[in-house]
Order: sequence, then structure tokens, then C-alpha cells
Amino acid sequence: MELALKANVADFVPFLRPFDPQGIKRRITVLFDRLHKILDDIIGQRVRRRTSGQSDRFGDFLDVLLDLSEEHGPEELNYQNIKILFQDLFIAGTMTTSTIVEWAMAELLHNPPILTKVKQELSNKIPPRELIQDQDIPHLPYLEAVIKETMRLHPSTPLLLPHYTEQEAEIHGYIIPKHTQVFVNIWSILRDPAYWDDATTFKPDRFLNSGIDVRGTDCKYIPFELDGVSALDPT
Repeated sequence: MELALKANVADFVPFLRPFDPQGIKRRITVLFDRLHKILDDIIGQRVRRRTSGQSDRFGDFLDVLLDLSEEHGPEELNYQNIKILFQDLFIAGTMTTSTIVEWAMAELLHNPPILTKVKQELSNKIPPRELIQDQDIPHLPYLEAVIKETMRLHPSTPLLLPHYTEQEAEIHGYIIPKHTQVFVNIWSILRDPAYWDDATTFKPDRFLNSGIDVRGTDCKYIPFELDGVSALDPT
């Protein structure tokens, strides 16, 4: 992810693109080849167990996908599709979650009154020694507000995933050539005083009864992607 989001001089000097002067493309290729080999080994081992007649099942996500592949056929879901799904899960799922959790803990420790309110809400809504479940989230509005405010101040991807322009475009007098890699500076949008009062202060209360959609339909709050799926959304 660090390499994918790194500024590439070839994007600003296009004739350098074939030479890969910073070695970014080469290093990404090596890392992806390594990841693909690991996934090929895991998926291949599971498939061999199935074809050899071994009846034991793990009941995990891979089993579910293999069941769907057998049910609907490779035209709907093949092993390459399964590998790509796991690639997205490992790359996008683990880093974003761990980053947000770390920043949330840091902000709560830095703001004891807010931490006290979160603990009080949990004590009132969750029985002792029980884990929070997805169905509990609607009953924990302040905890949800803390997570939303954490994602606002500390987005896990300050520059959203890169896109390419399909054709030449002009934006505010600047010509953007066709096939240029472009980024959305979400970090700047999420701290823009034009959209947020006291923009650099950690204030979860701003999200209580605010109606701001965390799933990316509100352009001033897109911590992951436009029209994407939020980590807060159990669906």
C-alpha cells in the first residue's frame, strides 16, 4: 500500500514512465508475485483436499467461495476471482482497520473526557464480559461518532486509491492529459474549515444526529472511497 500511494516522478514526466526511475513498478510487481504465490498455495491446497475426497471442512471464507464456485460454475466465480478477492481483503481490509483502531485509541487517551463518555456508554449498553457485536452498533451512537471522527481526522488512505483519466480534461484552467494518474486528497477535504467547524479538533459530538453518510455519498466525508463500503457498515 505504501508503494501504491507513493508519488511517482513518472506521473509528472511521462517520458520516464517506461524506465520506472524510482523502481516503484518493479517493487510492486515483486510483492504482488509473492502474494499471488502464497494465495495460490493456500487455495490449491484446499482444492486438492476437496478433490481427494477429504470431508473435513474449515467453514471459513475460502470454503464459502469454493462452494459458490462449485454451485455456479467457473463462469460466475473462478479461482482467479477468488484470489483477487483475498488480495483485496488482505491489502485493503487489514491496514485500514488497524490504522483507524490505533488512531482512535490515541485520540481517546489524549482526550480523557471523551474516553469516559465512551466507557460509560459501553457500561450502560453492553453486559459485563461480553463482546460488542454488529447488531450492537446502532445502540452505541457515541462510540460510532468516535470512530467517524477518527476517520475524519486520520483517514487510513489520505490520498484515495489512484485513478487514471480516460480522456484529456481541463480543471480550473489546468490541462490533465489522457491516462494521467490522479489522486483525491481526502486528508485536505476532511480538515477543510469550509466544511467542518473547528476542523482540526477531535470532536465526536459533531456526528451525533448529523445525518452525514459514512458510506461515501457525502462528498465532504469520504474516508475510504466514493460510493464505497465503510468498515462501519456490517453489510
